[in-house]
Amino acid sequence: MSLIITDASRTAKAAQDDADPEARQELARLTRYLAILEDNKKASRFVPDDAALALDMAGFVRNRLRGGRAAPGSPLARLALALVQTSPDAPAQ
Repeated sequence: MSLIITDASRTAKAAQDDADPEARQELARLTRYLAILEDNKKASRFVPDDAALALDMAGFVRNRLRGGRAAPGSPLARLALALVQTSPDAPAQ
């Protein structure tokens, strides 16, 4: 048996692939599903720290206060720091 690949064998294989569009759709669905699983796997490894949570909260508060417009006067990092810092007279939680 010969393992030589000729143009005729490539053409026959390409015709077989084109002949079954249902199999191609199934392969496309499986590929998308595997990509989603990989993204979820990467996302589950992310552990947010206090700084990331504070920046997220600051962005949310800024958007709520400004109605979705960017706040020109207060940088996001300063707002995040204000949300995380505790004052001496604040009650313990």
